[in-house]
Amino acid sequence: MELIRYEERHPEHVSVSELREFLACPLRWWYKYRLSLWTDKTTPFFALGTSVHSGLQHWYEPVAGGKKDGDLTKAYEAYRTTYAIESAKVDWMSEKDADPIGQQAMGQEMLRAALTEGDDWTAHAVERTMFSEIKHSKLGKLPIKLKAQVDMITDKKDV
Repeated sequence: MELIRYEERHPEHVSVSELREFLACPLRWWYKYRLSLWTDKTTPFFALGTSVHSGLQHWYEPVAGGKKDGDLTKAYEAYRTTYAIESAKVDWMSEKDADPIGQQAMGQEMLRAALTEGDDWTAHAVERTMFSEIKHSKLGKLPIKLKAQVDMITDKKDV
């Protein structure tokens, strides 16, 4: 019998999702994050959220803050492209209330509402990746950084 060898990953950072996974099940974390032995299947909710975020990013990013007026085409295109990619990772046959077409329409309506309805805040940054050192109460500074994806930075604290 021949043993299969898997190369372990040793990343320079860890995400919040990865920390949650480790706390929930260290063995599953090991397979998923250290050995990369996990499916890329996802949920309908993740596909929807990722797609709406993509549309929002394409709307806000070019103006470095504030809502743009005018054509929503690029935001909708980013949404539809991302939804096609992410929804292909969903096992729709095993989903209880599978409705990929209805969900895509719902997501586009969510994006339209977010882009066209008035807000009293200004976006200073959208979809930014940030890194931070991790300081443990007993171990001190850990040799790996925390990676977080921040949705939006605004001029108000309550958004």
